[in-house]
Amino acid sequence: MYSCRKVAELLLEAQDEPLGLFQRLQLKVHLNRCSDCTNFGEQIQGIRDLLVAPDLSDLPDDSDVVNLPKQGD
Repeated sequence: MYSCRKVAELLLEAQDEPLGLFQRLQLKVHLNRCSDCTNFGEQIQGIRDLLVAPDLSDLPDDSDVVNLPKQGD
């Protein structure tokens, strides 16, 4: 079974390139037993999801922006 250090390396590597069958199986075995590594994997995926550019096409253009007064004015 892989160590937590090895699993962390593979989780990071898997973000950029596909893992081999043996690596995926070993990773799955480890993650089924280790909640810390599972949490780490979820954190990595969450960060990656935040970095993916959202679809902004449905946002209003600048002509719809309202200038609000500053507080205290």
